Amino acid sequence: MMQGPVTWETLIGMGVILGAVIGVWLRIEYRMTTTIAEALKPLRDTLQHIEGRFTASDTRISALHAEVRMLEKSLADHKLYAAEHYSRLSDVRNVRDEVIERLDKIERRIDEAVRVPTTPARPRG
Repeated sequence: MMQGPVTWETLIGMGVILGAVIGVWLRIEYRMTTTIAEALKPLRDTLQHIEGRFTASDTRISALHAEVRMLEKSLADHKLYAAEHYSRLSDVRNVRDEVIERLDKIERRIDEAVRVPTTPARPRG
């Protein structure tokens, strides 16, 4: 331990030692920082590449979603058109049955009109 007053030589010596320690510490920290930065550079590049691919994938997915929505709307429009312009099978069968019924009635009437009477006709007069 020191006894007596602190001299300028002591202060300068302590400053030099402290400066040397700080200089060595900063140099080690700088080297570690640059080494770590160099080691992380490929990882950053890979991360940027992956982010770019995700962005491209997100764009394609958004485009596919838009196309699906467009197809759903087109399908809904076609269903509406079909419902408005085409008839159901049951409706067609009902109309067919009605037509056949009426044709049968017409056939019976024609048969009655053309049928030859079995009883002889009475003479007039």
